Amino acid sequence: CVNASCCSAPQYENQTKLALVGNWGTTGLTYPKYTDVTGKIRLPKDSFRPSPGWSWAADWIISPEKSLLYDADAGHMSFVEEVFENQPRLPGGQWIHMPEAYSDIVSVISSPA
Repeated sequence: CVNASCCSAPQYENQTKLALVGNWGTTGLTYPKYTDVTGKIRLPKDSFRPSPGWSWAADWIISPEKSLLYDADAGHMSFVEEVFENQPRLPGGQWIHMPEAYSDIVSVISSPA
């Protein structure tokens, strides 16, 4: 950032879960307590400021990212899944059936029963 008033960057308060106690804290951190997104650049806590026009609503609290505990479809009663039928062909030719004919966007799905 050339002009600090024109942009903002993510800043992090790093903690680790203490194995014996089960609580989160800063004891045993192998990197700085307050950092940039890489965890390598140390930032003083007082450098954490809200963007212009914003203000802090309250003191800092530990707010774990709960969405990481659930799959993207957790809690839904119905689902829409994209499934693709895979068939190659040469220009002007016929479509060729593939042994693994169906897939989602990232992997092969077995043929329907």
